[in-house]
Amino acid sequence: MRLYGPRAVKKNVTSFPDQTSLETDTAGQVFKHRLIVLTFLEQTQMPFQPEALSHITPHFARFANTTGTMEITNLITPKSISPTMRVTSKKHALQEIAKRVAESYSLVEREIFEILLAREKLGSTGVGSGIAIPHGKIKDLDRLRGYFARLERPVEFDAVDERPVDLIFLLLAPEEAGADHLKALAKVSRLMRDKNVCKKLRGSDTSEALYALLTDQTSSQAA
Repeated sequence: MRLYGPRAVKKNVTSFPDQTSLETDTAGQVFKHRLIVLTFLEQTQMPFQPEALSHITPHFARFANTTGTMEITNLITPKSISPTMRVTSKKHALQEIAKRVAESYSLVEREIFEILLAREKLGSTGVGSGIAIPHGKIKDLDRLRGYFARLERPVEFDAVDERPVDLIFLLLAPEEAGADHLKALAKVSRLMRDKNVCKKLRGSDTSEALYALLTDQTSSQAA
């Protein structure tokens, strides 16, 4: 039986008949970001055919009950938010975020940056509508960590809809994180695809206001 590695998975995920949605077979839950599917496939290395989503959903459903215990407040604080980040490109954005994350969590900037670049080579984490959710795993990280940046001006990000990105939610996980990593991705994905939330985020320019919007919305969505 052939097992697809990350690069092959990326090729196949981008050829979904409907690459913006995946429906699980339990609880009627729907996840609308292919990056979650891609991460799941990278971790499980399971057989995959684009035309046969049934190969994925029974396995993915084990991780699908994501919103009950994972909260945005577990991932970010007001200090891990940049309300008006000035960058000129995707690479510059990743560099600047890596720098600020390293400062916020006492991590190594270069290590973060290299992990983010490696992840982007598998496929852009620009998920559309001006949103990017870069993510990766860091050795010896104590727990899941997040960082939110509102860009002063949008930058090209090779996003799935080819729109420039101005809202970035970074997620870092410990190397041993499995289901928790997917739960966090699903939680962030669910939050950031809310058009009303994104409109309010784009209209706010302080860390406190952005944090309040992110966490208030999380509370209202808790399932």
